[in-house]
Amino acid sequence: MDATTVNASLLFLNATDNPTCVDQQGLESFRRDFNKAHGYLSIIVCVFGIICNVLNIIVLMQKNMISSTNILLTALAFADLFTMIAYVPFTIYVSIVKMETAQPQAWILVFFYLINSHLNITLHTISMWLTVALAVFRYIAVCHHNLGPKLCNLRRAKLTILAVNVFTIAFCIPNYTIYNIQPVRKRPGKYVAGQFTFVTAFHKIFNFWLFGVVLKIAPCVLLTILSTLLIRAMHAANKKRQRLKSQGRRAESERTADHNRQVSSFSYTLTTLFT
Repeated sequence: MDATTVNASLLFLNATDNPTCVDQQGLESFRRDFNKAHGYLSIIVCVFGIICNVLNIIVLMQKNMISSTNILLTALAFADLFTMIAYVPFTIYVSIVKMETAQPQAWILVFFYLINSHLNITLHTISMWLTVALAVFRYIAVCHHNLGPKLCNLRRAKLTILAVNVFTIAFCIPNYTIYNIQPVRKRPGKYVAGQFTFVTAFHKIFNFWLFGVVLKIAPCVLLTILSTLLIRAMHAANKKRQRLKSQGRRAESERTADHNRQVSSFSYTLTTLFT
């Protein structure tokens, strides 16, 4: 029986009369198992997502596929692609190599951790706001036919992509400037991620509202509203179709059915992409 087994046995025996210790043991065991499983599952999902996004980009960049909606979808595919590419090495190192990010590490590893975190957060935020922009474009095109060609053209789609990228990076700057790399006392060559001395409670609260609410919660709320409006448009189109069909106007009824399928398909696609 080796030392590890002896220590584990003693820990178990000592814990039998201490429910708190048993709970801590169970939580720690769950954390280790979940972290390991999460790492492998994340890599599988990321690899699958990378392949799918590459295929999406190839298809959407064909000349006959150029449209304002497809340009936004292409930008969204690129954002998701780079998010997954950046997440793979981080997950491999943290979950498989078992780097404890809270423990002191070499400077290059802490630097990699910070850069990767900032990159993933920025790309994911861009992806969320591009999804909202896509929903706005489709809502205008589907529910306001007269305004669609004017407001949802290629030029506006490209400007929207540029604006989303620029404003996301600008809004993330406060989050970038909070963290730094600090040496560990009495441990030469070891560093941890910390916060600058100028960071106060005000900075933390401001960063929470700006980053946590404006950049994260707001797009979820907006997408919920837009999805609800699109679903309402689908129900209205259904009623119109039934009314036209009862009046014997079959051609108009079929056009309304096509419109309904368009709204339904887009709502499903949008929900899937955002998830």
